[in-house]
Amino acid sequence: MLKKSEKYHLIFNNIIDLCDRKNITVSNVMGSFATSKSAMPAWKKGNIPPDTVVRLAEFFGVSVEYLITGKDSGTYLTENEQELIDIFRTLDNREQLRLIGRLQEMYGIEISREIVGIKVARTTDKTPVRKEVTSKELKVIETLPEETDF
Repeated sequence: MLKKSEKYHLIFNNIIDLCDRKNITVSNVMGSFATSKSAMPAWKKGNIPPDTVVRLAEFFGVSVEYLITGKDSGTYLTENEQELIDIFRTLDNREQLRLIGRLQEMYGIEISREIVGIKVARTTDKTPVRKEVTSKELKVIETLPEETDF
């Protein structure tokens, strides 16, 4: 496992820290983001393509600024917000959509005046998607037999 070093560029040391937090190796990350195994020396010097820096920031759930500088002048999350995000990220896409819909129902969060509910549906390729339900659609749904898929 790589350890931070003064020989490495700050961005590479930040990647090492973020990998440690996620319990993954830098080699695994590089395997997903680098085009070749010979990229390691370049990354250590901070020579990482800008589009890769953006993708790395998204992967680690940090800002590009944080990845580059180790500091983030943007909005900070509270401990509770970060915990909620960490839990949310462990869910698959369908579970995330269901949770969002449930939270909106529980707390009466309106998306727009016409939308009265949220349902999770599947596309033909079985991908779950969040569908908004209007009051007109809700009336139709309420009249369907219980075992009907909608």
